[in-house]
Amino acid sequence: MSRYQRNPWLFMEWDDGDRVGVVDARSHSKYRVDPSLLRLLNRMSTPAGPGELHLNGYSSEELDALLQRMARVGLVEVVGDDGADALPQYHGEWSTSELAVHARSGRGGKQKVRRSEIPDARLQHAEVLHTIPLLESELPSKPLDEVLSSRRSIRDFATTPLTLDRLAAFLGTAARVRGWLGEWTWQTTRRPSASGGARHSTELYLVVRDVTGLEPGAYHYDPFTHELHQLQHWNDEHDELQRRFLCGPMLVDTPPPVSLYLASYFRRIQCKYGAMTLSLIYREVGCLLQTLYLVATDLDLAPCATALTESDPSPGFLGEHRDQFVHSGNFALGTPAAVEPAAPGFHPLGS
Repeated sequence: MSRYQRNPWLFMEWDDGDRVGVVDARSHSKYRVDPSLLRLLNRMSTPAGPGELHLNGYSSEELDALLQRMARVGLVEVVGDDGADALPQYHGEWSTSELAVHARSGRGGKQKVRRSEIPDARLQHAEVLHTIPLLESELPSKPLDEVLSSRRSIRDFATTPLTLDRLAAFLGTAARVRGWLGEWTWQTTRRPSASGGARHSTELYLVVRDVTGLEPGAYHYDPFTHELHQLQHWNDEHDELQRRFLCGPMLVDTPPPVSLYLASYFRRIQCKYGAMTLSLIYREVGCLLQTLYLVATDLDLAPCATALTESDPSPGFLGEHRDQFVHSGNFALGTPAAVEPAAPGFHPLGS
């Protein structure tokens, strides 16, 4: 008799009936499975034959016939007696949810996009304490090859405040909208970093601790007008956010003068790309973080990104938009300290 192994791309979905929905993330096929088969599938993470398995009411021969039917529809896969046909070992290193996200990330976008489903490219808050116009940058720029070779994460910050002109130059160079792309209807914009379909879902929220000429608190950056909108005065939540999402992952005690809470307004991407949304958010944030790093390096600032995120965005400053966001990353910004105890040793190749 043949041996069988559970399809590693299977994951479960709730079903309204008496059966459980089982989905093949790779083919997107959906099955309604009797609950009695779930225990059988659970035992098949490694190859097994009918004689090694048990299902109430089934003889070994009947169970083999059932497994053959399950193999034909894709619930299990046939494995040779010598194990030569066993599934790749790396499949066991990924959870079914991780494999499902990976499989969905390669699917194409929606065939049709309705104008009513396209959110505005510019997000605004109803309640703003103050609006701070930012100056245009007149700071000199370094050669690109020098910036690329110097880029690194810096976790130790000077005790002196960050200057508002450098913060303005940083935001204006790294994140400001350059203009509209195509028809205004599509709400697509050109910005310094890449985004799938020019959808640009990421909003920048600043937790300002120590910037000259800027009151401590929470701000939203408007990339269309190059302005900061103050949403909250400084409070204990801001300190907790910096220590949780930056100091902890960076393994330092001193918070940065400024931190960025990256929040993806996911419907901007979802309206066009459907199942690919989450993977495109990750790729967009990767492009944005590299841009933030390079601009910070060019301005002689201390940058450091961290990947710790929360499933449900919690900051109060997100206001009426909080339920429309996915927390997608964090970024610390300050002036480099004269001594960097948190910096790892660097050994150039060939030295």
